[in-house]
Amino acid sequence: MSLCFEELPGLINCHLHPVDLRGLIGPSLFDTRKLHPGELFWALQGGQVDGHNYVFEAFNRGAQAAVVSEAWFQQRKPSLRHTPCVVVPDTLKALQNLAEAHRRRFQMPVLALTGSNGKTTTKELISAALRSRYKIIRSPGNYNNHIGVPLSLLQIDPETELVVIEMGTNQPGDIEQLCAITQPDHGLVLNVGLSHLQGLRTVAGVAEEKEKLLKSLPVNGVAFINCDDPFVCQMDSGSAKRICFGFDSETPGTRCDHTFTALNLGLNEQGRGRFRLRDVTIEMNWYGIHQVRNGLAAAVVASYFEIPLESIAEIFSAMSPIEGRLNVERMAGFTILNDSYNANPSSTAAALDFLSALNVSGKRYALLGDNLELGEDSAKEHERIGKMISSCQIDGVYLFGEEIQHAAVDNQSRILDRFSSNDDIEKISQKIIKLLRPGDAILIKASRGMELDRVIRYLRKHYNRD
Repeated sequence: MSLCFEELPGLINCHLHPVDLRGLIGPSLFDTRKLHPGELFWALQGGQVDGHNYVFEAFNRGAQAAVVSEAWFQQRKPSLRHTPCVVVPDTLKALQNLAEAHRRRFQMPVLALTGSNGKTTTKELISAALRSRYKIIRSPGNYNNHIGVPLSLLQIDPETELVVIEMGTNQPGDIEQLCAITQPDHGLVLNVGLSHLQGLRTVAGVAEEKEKLLKSLPVNGVAFINCDDPFVCQMDSGSAKRICFGFDSETPGTRCDHTFTALNLGLNEQGRGRFRLRDVTIEMNWYGIHQVRNGLAAAVVASYFEIPLESIAEIFSAMSPIEGRLNVERMAGFTILNDSYNANPSSTAAALDFLSALNVSGKRYALLGDNLELGEDSAKEHERIGKMISSCQIDGVYLFGEEIQHAAVDNQSRILDRFSSNDDIEKISQKIIKLLRPGDAILIKASRGMELDRVIRYLRKHYNRD
């Protein structure tokens, strides 16, 4: 972050302690477990954790200074005589206000992207391609919320040429708030699906929330429109230029200023995606048709920023899949499809389709956990997952959690076992170990909160794959 402590009072409501606190501010962190000497610690308050409880631990780890609330500071002022602090009324609001002010200091293009599925994957593909030509800043990991987005923006410095920001939402107003902070001039909505229905209620509610990104773009902005998605292609992007893309060139009723139509959507013999765009075949090192759609979106964005398609193809073919997003791992002669990072009904359908089409000499199995945040539609959507299972080429299924038990309707003969969310991971893992034989494949998928990545770690340890 190219800011000095002495500049802060002119950007946000704060005072410095001591008053002569000076110097360039180091990187911003809110987790003491990841903090390195010389970094700025933000004492953020969350539902379960109050960062103020870790301020002194942060200094023990070498924090440069801490951003703390006025109330906390006044209570402990006598013990903070020589402790450098930035004192604010509210630490989260200060983080967001500082990020917004910092962003406004620079004029480089800022691309924001959102969608029900594939946000992080597409962000990484876009970033890898753009990095071949530009000095970029991107959201690290899945820093896509009211904390992660501001922290990402604070990485911007005078040498930054492009910024790529991922935006997530689970309730109305999230995207609008993130856009107010980020001020994007380029926007990409990947898709609209059955995600975060607990807060957004319906698929139409999801679409309305995602559309806020495109509506936030300035008159001279650019909107990237996925015309294969019926919700996205009808979104209002104001006066922004519309770059449309898809595998279907027919987009009736959709305004497009420029169109990218891809051909030859498919998978190779290993199940990796490929497509053709303007006479260039792009073969991805990632599995599943849904990843091909992410790849097309990323290729269109990168091409718009003048990255040659030949370079994009080379970069995409060399990129390794992100952990937990349909990674294919071989262990003891069988195949693990690790899609444990997250799940909603749309992404679960894509994963089941991939498993069903996977070329194996043995049997196909799945360990499926709850798809969370579906609200009052949860039972219905998990029953729909059950119907997906019954239509797929799958030999047996384990169910883990409470909501996923609704998928057992009409699938009794395929259910190998049921586990509650309180069941021991070792118990579940041992069942899988006893089941699988060389030539078999198993898909492991659930929402992040179900923590099925613990099964993956157990299997790696058992088969000495750590």
